[in-house]
Amino acid sequence: MHYKSNYITDAIINLDLIEDFTDSIVSIPQDFFSIYQNLSIHKEIQSVNTRKLNFDIDGKINNYITETVHELHCFSNDRSVETIISPQYLAIKTKKYTTFDDFKAPLPEIVNYFTKKFNKFRPRKLTLRYIDQIKIPENISSSSWHSFWSDYINEDLLNNLNFLKGNDKKLSRQLNTIIWNHDDSIVRFTFGINNSNYPSPNKDKTFILDTEIFSIGLIELNELNSSLDIFKDKAVEIFEKSITDLLRDKMGREDE
Repeated sequence: MHYKSNYITDAIINLDLIEDFTDSIVSIPQDFFSIYQNLSIHKEIQSVNTRKLNFDIDGKINNYITETVHELHCFSNDRSVETIISPQYLAIKTKKYTTFDDFKAPLPEIVNYFTKKFNKFRPRKLTLRYIDQIKIPENISSSSWHSFWSDYINEDLLNNLNFLKGNDKKLSRQLNTIIWNHDDSIVRFTFGINNSNYPSPNKDKTFILDTEIFSIGLIELNELNSSLDIFKDKAVEIFEKSITDLLRDKMGREDE
């Protein structure tokens, strides 16, 4: 099903690598920016502190090693799209999601470039994540959070709200996470009322649907595109199962 609008505030593709593919992100060849000129409009080198496990000769954890890693962050003109190139991973993030094809388009080209230039560029784990923040106009009132959200959200996701019975006006936060296996991937689904003013009582009419799907085991380069398509289909299935027809109407559904 297609919609004229959506509630996606963040969409993320993340590709973790087996090992650091370069010693310095600054050493990325300049022809990369000639080929992908849209990534050179606004670029920044950012320093990030990471922790790595240090193992002894018997394979036991000795300690954590803290090190500073330099990452290249490339932004679109309005900074709504961000591409991150780290020695340890690649990521594409957008806050203005339109279509899945447009969203994932840069990944195969960037991966193809780095696999040709760097022998150590080998993928380990692929992740697709959607964060939907469903916001309803403030002038709509209801006697309880459960009765309010039951118009828009599947009743099965709201059962915990019944626990408070008449006291849910004091609700500060209500988030649940379900994790399950799906073929060669794991799904982590978090849903509920996050409350931007936590720990004060919640007043926001915002319901979170956070769907994260990631691969199990090493993923091959030739599996990236097909795996992303499978992950997207699963994410759409979860979203559709989570909402009601009233919310579909609000989004302007366009039946295929």
